[in-house]
Amino acid sequence: MGSGKQYIYIDTEHINELTDGDTELIVQILTAAVNTLPDDLQKLTTAINTGNTEHTRFYAHKLKGSFYFIGGRRLGDAFATIERYSTDGASLHLIPAIFWPLLRDARKAQDELKELLKDMDTAS
Repeated sequence: MGSGKQYIYIDTEHINELTDGDTELIVQILTAAVNTLPDDLQKLTTAINTGNTEHTRFYAHKLKGSFYFIGGRRLGDAFATIERYSTDGASLHLIPAIFWPLLRDARKAQDELKELLKDMDTAS
């Protein structure tokens, strides 16, 4: 998959293992992630900014799964923490300190996904 480049936020080996190396499936998964992540991140941002704990929990959970699926374990773990904090209620004040750097890294992961898709397209 790709040019053998090492990515910081995604794990191509993990994606390859999950898909059994099925290039068509990999492209579908990466395309879906590239298309849904911006909206999910925006909705989570809005939920955090407005104090909507139900939506914060929902979108953090959704993003956790997305990042685990593409091998972004560190980012997935951070979204899991936000999900947990929005569930317990006592730790809500800790969410912004986690979220803002996480949002920056999630956007960098999006860029890596786009780069990987482009690399896969030029390799075929």
